[in-house]
Amino acid sequence: WAQVLRMFHGLSREQGANLVQLRTGHAALNHLLHRIQAIESPNCAVRCEPETIDHFLLRCSRFRAQRHVLLGQLKGQVLSAHSVLGVRKNLLALMSFLSDTGRPLPSEFPP
Repeated sequence: WAQVLRMFHGLSREQGANLVQLRTGHAALNHLLHRIQAIESPNCAVRCEPETIDHFLLRCSRFRAQRHVLLGQLKGQVLSAHSVLGVRKNLLALMSFLSDTGRPLPSEFPP
């Protein structure tokens, strides 16, 4: 538990919720929203590819500029879901990425 608590120490409630949702695969991205029948398509608005967490963090062309900034903040680390979601020192960079993309993910699903 100590590792888990350290991971969330200092994060706001919203930041902690975003991190939990991303780490557990329950972020309000199209892939999940489609699975719970809240929207029609699981695909990203830009590409014909499901908007999964990996797609959002690592591949979506819509967020190329923000990802470039994120990569710079990782200081030589390889960009991966693990390096962004599982390494404590990278969480501020992740929170900046979420803010810069305009996707601080909502903690509620649309009606």
